[in-house]
Amino acid sequence: MKKIMIAVATAAALLVVAGNESLAAKDFTDTVNHWSQPSIRTAVDTGYVDGYPDGTFKPDGAVTRAEFIKMVATAIGKKVTPEQSNLWYLPYVKALQDDGILSETFYSDDMAYPMVRSEMAMVATKAADTKSAAAMEDAVKLGLIGGVGGGELDEKGNTTRAQAVTIIERILSKRAGKELPVDEAALDMATINKIGTNIERVWKIKPVALPVEGHWGNGVTIKVNKVVMLEYNKGADQPYGYLFDGYNPNSRMDLTKFVTIAFQIDIVVDGTDNGVYAYRDFFKPDTLVEYGNVNFRANLNPTGNVAGLDTGKPGTYSGWTGYAVAKSIKQAQFADRGKSQPLIMTIGNNSVTIAE
Repeated sequence: MKKIMIAVATAAALLVVAGNESLAAKDFTDTVNHWSQPSIRTAVDTGYVDGYPDGTFKPDGAVTRAEFIKMVATAIGKKVTPEQSNLWYLPYVKALQDDGILSETFYSDDMAYPMVRSEMAMVATKAADTKSAAAMEDAVKLGLIGGVGGGELDEKGNTTRAQAVTIIERILSKRAGKELPVDEAALDMATINKIGTNIERVWKIKPVALPVEGHWGNGVTIKVNKVVMLEYNKGADQPYGYLFDGYNPNSRMDLTKFVTIAFQIDIVVDGTDNGVYAYRDFFKPDTLVEYGNVNFRANLNPTGNVAGLDTGKPGTYSGWTGYAVAKSIKQAQFADRGKSQPLIMTIGNNSVTIAE
């Protein structure tokens, strides 16, 4: 009974997807000066979405899975025979399955729930290019999806009506053979989310599979989970740019002339060794280049406000540590070989290649 009621309510809501007497986007009381107004106007004129009878569009309201599927199918010109039941959306699901946009195993229950951005990216990518892998990274590479600030992709966030029509307009542009601008910060984030690092995008050297680890003595294990390339000048307009908030400047190093490499590490101590050490004693560059320490604020580094860690006491320490490499050195390497020299780190007692 609950599912029937949800389906009926969703069907009622879908009356505003298409087919009502069209309200020109300029007439919507809540889209004036909204960032999506141009896309909304185009979408309404095209006819795959409409406003509400009260003269609003509700651009920031969530779009359901059913609504988004119908909007995509209608926008790309799929003709369907309406289903005379509470499962009115099934013909649109089937139409997109027939085109290879949705898989045969697409989960068509819970269609009244909001469309999350990760699933929206999957549908959008396949709608633009059925040969794509239907991953968030592909959606960003195609220019279909951008970040919501600092490259953040908000993959679990709900898709709004404004976002939905904007993405569908981009789908139609790609299907027409047009190139779309790519959000480079979002692409960095998608790459980091997928493989743990964006070093290949920045230095053109191929990373090893992360995480990697090394060992010190008999009882300390150091694991590297992420390697993120950062530009100080970009601040928060890049993935993990918040790491610069409250960092402790090095008076001998103008960070604008360096590339910062931020490492997310775990140090596990089993308590069988002796001595107190700084976390950098266990993890530092082995590559012969000019570098300097980048000290992130205390609550971000592995040991916080504590000066060191006691290898005679069991414990786990997690956080970020940074090193900066002079841009002039990397520029010379690119001029010489078209890419950076390999990045090699001393992890515990081991020399470990991060990328080459």
